[in-house]
Amino acid sequence: MAQYNRKSIRLHSYDYSTAGGYYITVCTWNRRCILSSVIPGNKFVMADVCLSELGAFVRDAIEEAETRTGFCVQSYVVMPNHVHMLLTIPEGNKAYRVGDFVGMFKSLTLNRWRPLCDRRGIRMGTVWQRNYYEHVIRNEADYMEKLRYIEENPDAWCMDELYKE
Repeated sequence: MAQYNRKSIRLHSYDYSTAGGYYITVCTWNRRCILSSVIPGNKFVMADVCLSELGAFVRDAIEEAETRTGFCVQSYVVMPNHVHMLLTIPEGNKAYRVGDFVGMFKSLTLNRWRPLCDRRGIRMGTVWQRNYYEHVIRNEADYMEKLRYIEENPDAWCMDELYKE
């Protein structure tokens, strides 16, 4: 049987428990639109995100992972098929790495979702893609760019190449 060798997308010499900012994107399995729906805005009102039941579990899991790890979630948005987060690790907090936060967040989501699926007699299926995208925030301009991207992501949803009607 062939062994799959996954190429790491992380910076090889970087310590992901280092205090600072991180921009994270986590996608659903096969980019399924199961977390929310986007209500389009107009020139006077920004688009809004309406969470599904699973999306509400995602929101709660982000908040619980923040409490458990001591990370600060500066901003996040739960889109239909992905989640963007802007995290900061406070100085002196070396107990967790970014990957630990993402793993905890994914696990907490599934631990809430599984009992509901079981009670309803439905097959849960895979929720998250195996990996995630991360970007180390380098300076204030980089931070502001990622923050703006998160805030404007619902408005840009209709232009997203993955948008499905």
